[in-house]
Formats: sequence, C-alpha cells, structure tokens
Amino acid sequence: MDKEFEERICNTFFDKRYADRLFYELSSRKKRFVFLSKMCHDSEKYLGNCIYQKREHPFDIIEIEKFLGKDNCYCLTSKNEIDGLYNNINTILDLLWSNGMPYLIVNAKCTLAYLETEYNFSEHNAYFLKSKQLCF
Repeated sequence: MDKEFEERICNTFFDKRYADRLFYELSSRKKRFVFLSKMCHDSEKYLGNCIYQKREHPFDIIEIEKFLGKDNCYCLTSKNEIDGLYNNINTILDLLWSNGMPYLIVNAKCTLAYLETEYNFSEHNAYFLKSKQLCF
C-alpha cells in the first residue's frame, strides 16, 4: 500500500470534512473494509465537488480506459491481490469491472478516478471523478 498516494487520493477526491477519516480507514487492512463500505451506498455524501459523470450502471471498459488513460493505475478494492497496488488498467478491469463490489481506480497522476459501487437492488452507480483542481 502506498500511504502517501492514498492520502493524496482522499484529499483530491473526497470532501474535506471526511478526507482525514477516510484516510484513517485506509491505514490498515482491517479498516479498509469500512472505507469500501462507505463507498457502497453513501459515496456521494463523501465525494467532494469532483463528480464529472454519473451513471446508474457501470461505464463500458473502453470508456474507462479512455477516461483514465493507458498508464498504470492505483486500485482500492476488497480483492487483496490487487488492492493498494499499481497495475495496468486492463489487468484491473479484467478482475473488477462490474463484479458487484465497490472499487476505486485512480490514475497515477491522481487527477482522474473511476468509482464503481456495489449492486443495490437495480442500481449500480458508477462515477468518473476529476480532481477538484480540474473541475473548476
């Protein structure tokens, strides 16, 4: 896990009121589940003014790759084999795309991100996020 990058993620994409608490929850493997749980149903409460686009179903893989770029990305997920690691976007999406569980993929520059929440009845929210600096 790259703690400095995770702190940067929290400060870049999440509301200032919640950023420190979310980073604290990312600080250990046990608490990471709490972070992901918050992304399941209440993600918009925690996201700062960085939602670029929202859908009630996952974006297509090609759209995600185009948005995030072809560089390696950082991943926050419940899948331990790729959680907290930089990987090729194709590798990440092959394992996670539309799997029903929440995950966050962030480009290496920490300027763009893709958040997919867990299935909630017929709703499965997905978000393209831009850093606060790019949104204004």
